[in-house]
Amino acid sequence: MFLDHEEGKRFVKNNPSVKFWLDRVSRSGTKGTYAQCLNVFCRSVKLTPEQLMKIRNTPKDQLAELRLKLSLPSAQNGNDDGGYVVLDLLQNFILSGEVENTRTYESGKVFRKVTKIADCSRKYKSGLYYAVLSYFLYNRAALPRDKFTIKDTTKRTEKKTRYMPLEAANAIIAACKSPYKELFTIQKYSGMGSGEILSLNELWPTIKTQLESGENIVKIDFSYRKTNPNAYFTFCPADLFTKFKHIQSTPFTTNRGTPITSADLLAAWKNSMKRTGISERYVPHMFRDLFSTSGLTDAKIGPTYLEFMLGHQVDANEYRQLYQKPDTVKEEWMKWKRFLDAPVAASAEQVTALEQENKILRDAVVSALLPQKMNLQKLLDDLVAVELRKHHLHGEAGLESLPTKYVTPAMRELDSQIENINQQLEALGWLKRVEPVKTALKH
Repeated sequence: MFLDHEEGKRFVKNNPSVKFWLDRVSRSGTKGTYAQCLNVFCRSVKLTPEQLMKIRNTPKDQLAELRLKLSLPSAQNGNDDGGYVVLDLLQNFILSGEVENTRTYESGKVFRKVTKIADCSRKYKSGLYYAVLSYFLYNRAALPRDKFTIKDTTKRTEKKTRYMPLEAANAIIAACKSPYKELFTIQKYSGMGSGEILSLNELWPTIKTQLESGENIVKIDFSYRKTNPNAYFTFCPADLFTKFKHIQSTPFTTNRGTPITSADLLAAWKNSMKRTGISERYVPHMFRDLFSTSGLTDAKIGPTYLEFMLGHQVDANEYRQLYQKPDTVKEEWMKWKRFLDAPVAASAEQVTALEQENKILRDAVVSALLPQKMNLQKLLDDLVAVELRKHHLHGEAGLESLPTKYVTPAMRELDSQIENINQQLEALGWLKRVEPVKTALKH
């Protein structure tokens, strides 16, 4: 969350009005989002929240000079106000503002990205707009009501499938780095959502106890879900946690040493998808859909068991039976583990790729053997020529059937050549080619 990072802490510490505002925002999640939105706006207009508050309270006789300084158009009517100056800044920011994000890695490499607010979604722009309005409202300096329509200027794309195949999930996980690879694999095996995955740091003492006791399968207990007040549990292979067994607390952290957040998970997921070249709009939450759909159709897990492990509400009587008999639930979950661990049959695309690879290998072998093949062919051609000359000189009979006085040196030379060629052919394994040649010569 933004407020957990150094930038967020400095932002609140250096601006008392921001702390006053956030202390009055009810939900902790909203605090972080609102503070980040205000920080984005302030960085874009190069003004601090305190300076914005001074602009809001600027006397009317100084507004004309202030507008000129901020490169804002003069008021259309004489009823100008400091609040309208802030609104003009805010609305210009929504329509044409930019914000630069900079990140420095441990290697010293600096990453910069400039984002145009106009290219963002309507939901994001509305969040920025109303977060700034909230800041002034809670500081008792509400901005004037003004008609301003936030338009959706993003390019609409064709809606992608909302189901993630197991092959795609495995490819994305394989491209991830630790600890995100382990976290996404845990999601695949357990059916947990992003919120449940983030709670593993809090549940680590109970998980670590099971690891130290030598359990092969870890039982992960949850007290409730937002749509279900009842406790539930799911399972996961213990070897996915072995790498972190030596850590006493908070095993899943970023390279900055801070606990992993939902934003960190999503960023790691998107980077992995880019590396794999997958263009579908998959998100980590789809592991739950994969678990529920494929667990039912492929692993043949009972529907009630699936609903229970996913944290959905089930019948009260069935819930008591399942919660009191974790071994029964574990047996059903093992079906899912066996399905995931089973060897995967090659798909049609993989078969085609293998066939293409085999063809390339065959062509390479042929190219390597081509000189040898040409040499063999030359030997056969020589053999045919010698046999024809022999047949012309003394017919089909061999030298052994002729009287010595009729055997000429030319005949002996021909037989010597034939014997030499036969030896070469035998050494290369092509001697069987000689017989068809001799048969053809006889006819």
